[in-house]
Amino acid sequence: MQSSSVIDLTSALGCSENPVATLVDVLKKGGSGSFTLRARKSVMPLKLLEFLASKYGYKVRVLGESGEVYEALVYKQA
Repeated sequence: MQSSSVIDLTSALGCSENPVATLVDVLKKGGSGSFTLRARKSVMPLKLLEFLASKYGYKVRVLGESGEVYEALVYKQA
């Protein structure tokens, strides 16, 4: 299972963009079926990511954590 893109929600996206809304847009569009997500736990808790992903037919596997930031593979359920 190879991730085709990386979505980095750790940096400021702009004053009008919300990281949760950005993620929901990506999940709704579907696309390649898998991607790597980088996010801060304070902005996108893992439980929230798992909930949103499951709502749109995805699963989450945490790839690594470093302090406040984690990286996870988000992929379509088979």
